[in-house]
Amino acid sequence: MAFLLMPLSATTELARNVARVADGKSFNYDFSAALNPAKAIGNVARDVEYCLSDTDKGIWLGKKDLGNSHVGLSLSAGVDVWHWALLIDGYLYELVSGSAGKVSIHCTSNKKKRNEFLWHNMHQSRRKSFTEIDEVCDKLRDEKYHLLALFDSNKLNCQTFLKILYCTATGKSKETGAAEIVGASGGCWY
Repeated sequence: MAFLLMPLSATTELARNVARVADGKSFNYDFSAALNPAKAIGNVARDVEYCLSDTDKGIWLGKKDLGNSHVGLSLSAGVDVWHWALLIDGYLYELVSGSAGKVSIHCTSNKKKRNEFLWHNMHQSRRKSFTEIDEVCDKLRDEKYHLLALFDSNKLNCQTFLKILYCTATGKSKETGAAEIVGASGGCWY
């Protein structure tokens, strides 16, 4: 039955992105949603929540295409072809590959930059000060960047950075934070 719904899923994902572009946001086609009706519905629901919510409050997980490909794919939560970032009370925190293989961490409240991402509401509040969050970022700045850090939490890429920052901001344990991120991002399932 799901196979019969795939054309509807692909059309829904395309329509969702046309609406995003019309609203000044970037085009990020989720290939997993084109194949999975539940994921397509989940993406629409997240976009509606994003439009109706005050993103200057709370914590949001963001995903966007790599480079300017405009396409992403989730195999499972944390195993995907997306760039991740975290929005904390209106400030976007993003880890990218910097010079000499080291990480570069950007923090901005720029709405145009924020509109590049698809946002998932984590339904959490910040429990730590921005000073404490920035101290964690400062400690990570000299670390080596690893494109693939799937199962090694000691390696740093945008997904592991998001987990570290989320746990710092909320005061959650690594295990609880990781479970909440998996639940919010949904991987290829929703």
